[in-house]
Amino acid sequence: MNAMTASRVSTALLASTIVLNGCHRAGLSGGEMASRVTTSVCPPGVAPASSAEGPPLATLTVTLRTEPPVAAGTEANLRLDGETTRNSLRVDASLPQPFSLAKGVYVVRVSLPGYVGVNGRATLTAGCEATMTMELKAVAR
Repeated sequence: MNAMTASRVSTALLASTIVLNGCHRAGLSGGEMASRVTTSVCPPGVAPASSAEGPPLATLTVTLRTEPPVAAGTEANLRLDGETTRNSLRVDASLPQPFSLAKGVYVVRVSLPGYVGVNGRATLTAGCEATMTMELKAVAR
C-alpha cells in the first residue's frame, strides 16, 4: 500500500467514525445521557459484501462502567430488544459482552442491584462493528 492509499484509508475510517456516530444515539428520558455508542469499520459509501450464507451480521459489544466499580464476576441483568430479537440474560458486569446480530435498531437495558438502571439504543449496519459503553451510577441513599 502506498502513502496515498494509506492516507485515503485513514481519512475514510476517520470520516466513518464521525459520520456514523452522528446517527447513533443513546439516552434516558429527560435528556440524561445513559450510554455512548461508537461505530467503526465501514467507511461511508462502502457496503459490506454478502456471503453465500446470507447477509453479514453486525457486532455489538456492550461494556458496563459502574461508579463505584464492582468486583469481577458481579452479575448484571441485560435485556436486548430488536425488531426480531428479544433476549434477557445475566452478564458479568466487569467484562465486555459481544453480540452478533442482524442489522437494525436495538435497545439495550441494563440493571444492577444498588445502581440506577440505564437504557441505550444502537443502529447496527450489517458487516460493521459497534460498541456501546453504558455507565451505571450507585443509587443515592
